[in-house]
Amino acid sequence: MRNRLFHAFLLTVMVIAMLVGLSWLPEMEIGDVKTKPVDLLADIRPGNGGDEAAGEADAQVAVAAVDAQGLRNYDLPIQGNLMPIEDYSWNRSSPDLYVGHGMGYFYEALDKVSTLGRPVRVAYFGDSFIEGDIITQDLRAMLQTRFGGSGVGFVDIASPTAGFRVSVRTTSKGWASFAVTDKSGFDASRQGINERYFMPRGNGQVTLEGNGAMKAMHQDAWDVTTLYFRAPGRAVVTGRLDDGADQSFTIGGSSGIQQVQLSGRAEKAFWSVPDGAGTFFGVALESSQGITVDNFSMRGNSGMTLSKVPDSTLAQFAAVRPYDLIVLQFGLNVANNRQSDYSGYEKEMEHVIRKLAKAFPKTSILIVGVGDRGERKGGGIVTMGGIKSLGRYQQQMAFKTGCSFWNLYQGMGGPGSIVKMADAKPAMANKDYTHINSRGGQFVAQRLFDALMHGYDERKGKTK
Repeated sequence: MRNRLFHAFLLTVMVIAMLVGLSWLPEMEIGDVKTKPVDLLADIRPGNGGDEAAGEADAQVAVAAVDAQGLRNYDLPIQGNLMPIEDYSWNRSSPDLYVGHGMGYFYEALDKVSTLGRPVRVAYFGDSFIEGDIITQDLRAMLQTRFGGSGVGFVDIASPTAGFRVSVRTTSKGWASFAVTDKSGFDASRQGINERYFMPRGNGQVTLEGNGAMKAMHQDAWDVTTLYFRAPGRAVVTGRLDDGADQSFTIGGSSGIQQVQLSGRAEKAFWSVPDGAGTFFGVALESSQGITVDNFSMRGNSGMTLSKVPDSTLAQFAAVRPYDLIVLQFGLNVANNRQSDYSGYEKEMEHVIRKLAKAFPKTSILIVGVGDRGERKGGGIVTMGGIKSLGRYQQQMAFKTGCSFWNLYQGMGGPGSIVKMADAKPAMANKDYTHINSRGGQFVAQRLFDALMHGYDERKGKTK
């Protein structure tokens, strides 16, 4: 028998050489897939937190000047169950950036919830962290329990998350869908406030049904069903509530944002739109008063694309669908372990804030900082090095513009909280150590609701 020991030895050397070579390759993203680093000595290498510590030091230096002016310490952990909202509307030290849209407008609207003549509305913009109505479903239910209201608010005509959003069932057919994250074919001038638009192809139909079986509190039925669109030409659309009679509406004749409504308590709504009728955006399911929360999630979005929504479109939506609070929760697609300076991102988002403040002059703006996200180091999962750095820049962004800030990272529990949530029984986060699940969403929603109500009640106490 031939001795193959040398061949085995040679193969081992080749494999080790290949792995050592791979260890020099950086992390890469190929489509939606992110490669993981190869490190043969990860489990025994000392100082795996060095990069993170260096990034932390850089971030602290970068925002030290602003910290000295009165920011709440970003690293201050949650006290009990309360992580308060920081309202920076008092800060006018950056007059070129200042918009002063703190929490006051929202709290004033809540004071008038029974006399406002419409529901108090919240527009909650975010990335995949809130996809499928995560967080917003439970926040909506909590707010509606206290202030009244029903329905899930705005829903895309052909929702890309319809398959796993449990707060509403959406069935669509006959639509061409376009989103700002599309690689091609997207016309920015056509988009709505949801950064999407839909064109009927043949006969566009959409059915929306409250999902009472999932016990989405207050969201299984509603009183007002509104279709939003832009139709320069004339067309006839048909709507129906539950198993009632069809209602026809002649629409068109304007290049602005238009709406038609069906009134009446319903658990199901249907719209039919003929080919070529125009550009359509979504359907709102809500009550005539109380409060509603619109989920505007966009997977892969950094938030900066909101700057591409035409000013005229935002102003027109403000006229037909005014908001009292705009929430901006982004960061998962920005933070990385190779970066501690996010000043460029901060500058772009300050432009977004000024743009929204101009279109919605009587609307509060709340910046929700990036949450905890894990990365693999030393054989374990630790908070990604860029998370806290980015969070500090988001806090600084709110400070400079005179808006408000809520520290989601500390609200989740601070360092390593995403790991604790993923390892909980039952789990509150996914094993990608990036996204929370519905249980985690309820947990975060409760923290945010408590923060909102703490600020509201504290203000009422001061104004009595």
